[in-house]
Amino acid sequence: MPQSGNKFSDLYELSKLLQKKGDKTTEQYEFERNRPHLTFKPKINTRSAAKPSDRRSPVNDDNAPSVRGLEKSVERIRKGRERLEQLKYF
Repeated sequence: MPQSGNKFSDLYELSKLLQKKGDKTTEQYEFERNRPHLTFKPKINTRSAAKPSDRRSPVNDDNAPSVRGLEKSVERIRKGRERLEQLKYF
């Protein structure tokens, strides 16, 4: 580095160069150091390969198994709502 005769400007220029070199964080240094050991490559399945006929909606499927206790739960909720409506008017 050429010296300008002014110690302060020389040190300032030197600090600029050092800051440019040291912009990496410790995480970046660790990543670069461990990069050869990184081997995880997930197998990604794409749905575009599936036929549109294979995609069924479980809501509209008549052959779908029914949920156990669904009718009782729906009836209990209906009665509860009716009860709340009755209490609002009193």
